[in-house]
Amino acid sequence: MAAGDALRYLVLSIVGLVVLVAGMKFWGKQKAEKKIVYELRILANPTSSFEQIYPADAEKALLRSMAEMNRAEVRLKMEPGAILEQVFHGKGEGALFPIEGLGRDYSPDARETLIKEGLLRNYQHCRTLGFFEDPAARKLLESGERPEIVKGPAKGATVHIRFLIDPKVSPGVEKLIPNMVLGPPPGPHDTGIPNDLEIKQAKTLTSLLQRAGLLEDTARDRIVAHYDRISAGQQEEEREPDGEESEAKPDGEDPPPDEEPGQDEPTEEEKKEDDQTDPDPFPC
Repeated sequence: MAAGDALRYLVLSIVGLVVLVAGMKFWGKQKAEKKIVYELRILANPTSSFEQIYPADAEKALLRSMAEMNRAEVRLKMEPGAILEQVFHGKGEGALFPIEGLGRDYSPDARETLIKEGLLRNYQHCRTLGFFEDPAARKLLESGERPEIVKGPAKGATVHIRFLIDPKVSPGVEKLIPNMVLGPPPGPHDTGIPNDLEIKQAKTLTSLLQRAGLLEDTARDRIVAHYDRISAGQQEEEREPDGEESEAKPDGEDPPPDEEPGQDEPTEEEKKEDDQTDPDPFPC
């Protein structure tokens, strides 16, 4: 075989090998994407998100969703919003909220908004708490267990789950994944009273649940009224002055002068009677 032919075969072999490796990588990436999308469609579908039988199952689904979204970001280089777009609207069968054929008149389903906002909110919290930087924390998320916080003031503490809507106000909301928020455990000075931001989040979630047909109007009104009372109470506390409260007096009314008992001025008649009945004991 001539040297030129051997060189040509060598070049073709290298090119073929590169194409094969690239093809295998592409195929592997496509396979991984399909698996992640499949898993997330199971974990984030409306039944899983809103109809869990036990709160522990809802918590486990949330934590596993965080692990799958992180796998998509690391292995597929897909941002959380992009992988959720495939989960909700991807082509083919299985999309949670298919939009093919709907055209420009499409508006997001309220359930889609609830699920997406809840997952993205908690994914950002997982980043902040350092879960994706620690192999042990990622492993626990994959199995649906609560990891320890990796960084921040609460480092070493087990992650806490709070609820946007207090289950005491509406029993059953503790099983809704969009109602769950991952974060550090409450501090020693935490009063348990929601702040203005948390009140706003609770009321927004309540409205979305009602729009999605998951809450009756009466339940929505009751929940909103509860948080309105909390907000009104906080505003009332801010208006109260420090120290003892002073009695309010009508405008333009002067306070009565200080008077001592028995010091009323006598009338003219009383003065004359005194002169007649009490003569001077020391006449001149």
